[in-house]
Amino acid sequence: MNKKIIKYLILFTIFAQLFYISQERLNFNWINLTNSFKKNYKGDLSLPKETLELAEIIEEESLNSYKLDNSFLDNQYIYQRTVEYIYPVRINKNLNESFSLKNTKDENCKIIKSYKNINKLKC
Repeated sequence: MNKKIIKYLILFTIFAQLFYISQERLNFNWINLTNSFKKNYKGDLSLPKETLELAEIIEEESLNSYKLDNSFLDNQYIYQRTVEYIYPVRINKNLNESFSLKNTKDENCKIIKSYKNINKLKC
């Protein structure tokens, strides 16, 4: 009888440790696992605010393509994340309208619309 109790105690300890590791050490989130099979589930995204805002603008305006000015190209991190996140909508360098980061100014372009972190320009 004692051997059975010891076996069950060891099994319980192993499962308790696995549960502890999955919850505390790995920050495993069951919500992400259960929602990962839902259409368009994104979870908690660690993306620049400019990227998320530009994605919303492109979706609202139903754009097929977009153009980014040099302010995006100067910041390679934001540029890469933006291009990757907004895919399959692609960059088109032949457009007259472009998007720029809010803190930059271009003398040759006119601001069409100003958003929180992004400006829409016409050149």
